Amino acid sequence: MSYSFVARRLKAGGVILLDGGFGTEAARRGVEGIHDAAAWSVTALNSPEIAIGIHRDFLASGADVITTGTFRTNRSALRKIALEQLARPLTIFGLSLAQEAQLELRESNNRQTCVAGSITTVGDTYSNTSLGRGSESEHREKCDWLSTGGVDLIFVETMPSLDEAICAVECAVERGKPAWLSVVLVPVSGGKPTMVDGTTIPDLIHSLSSMSAPPEAVLFNCCQPELIGTALKEGRETLAGLGNLIHMGAYPNIEEPRDDPGEPWVRRADITPQVFAQMTEYWIDAGARIVGGCCGTGPDDIRAVKKMLNERKRGAKPHRRS
Repeated sequence: MSYSFVARRLKAGGVILLDGGFGTEAARRGVEGIHDAAAWSVTALNSPEIAIGIHRDFLASGADVITTGTFRTNRSALRKIALEQLARPLTIFGLSLAQEAQLELRESNNRQTCVAGSITTVGDTYSNTSLGRGSESEHREKCDWLSTGGVDLIFVETMPSLDEAICAVECAVERGKPAWLSVVLVPVSGGKPTMVDGTTIPDLIHSLSSMSAPPEAVLFNCCQPELIGTALKEGRETLAGLGNLIHMGAYPNIEEPRDDPGEPWVRRADITPQVFAQMTEYWIDAGARIVGGCCGTGPDDIRAVKKMLNERKRGAKPHRRS
């Protein structure tokens, strides 16, 4: 199984490099409708050569893990665009595209990589409207589809609420697959960042650690990078008291809104690929063992992070930026 090298490296204290924003990259390559809140990256599956090309380019940039373009292939999301009946075939197709890119790389240079099957909330990722355990049937069937399709890892990502996050992780591990969880962070005036539903980082870690089969990693994503350092520090301190049973990671959103709220967000001008790599090194020093990018990031960012990781191995540590 392609997850085995990931598990070995994490156990040895190494770093795993994720890909960047699949939907962002699809939009850059001309896929229309990519910013539809209901569909998001689903529309990229209508252009399979573009989708495979995105996976190929992230792998060529040095990513160890590529994430399927199945972020919004659950029934609830597809129902909003009258495609609910395609939930299963779209999920399997999105997985197959990532697997094709993975197989090409393995056959060309025998490099090990991992395909992570993306699952997210059945509600809105940025509001406290989660169905909690009412979402179980959708998460269970999507985990079934990904597992049957041979996914290496199930990635429960961009979750806003603790209850639904735990429910989705349980569905993943019941299929005998490794599971990672990533949650959205929001700023709190005068305080430390929390999940969208108000769950603090220590409460998140304690809740996950008490599960009979916790996720192998907890990450913070699709939030501004300035929130991540504090969250990692809290997570590291909490895990230290629990025996460090769960790995931590981060992959931020580096976009910002335009003046016109109806327009898609744009990449922050102050975050070049080199700056992104410097930020990532700071997060690694803060305890992150899985790093990559979310909205706004592309192959150039992952390539810059890979270069930084190689420099760390050689002992030439570049200047860091928090």
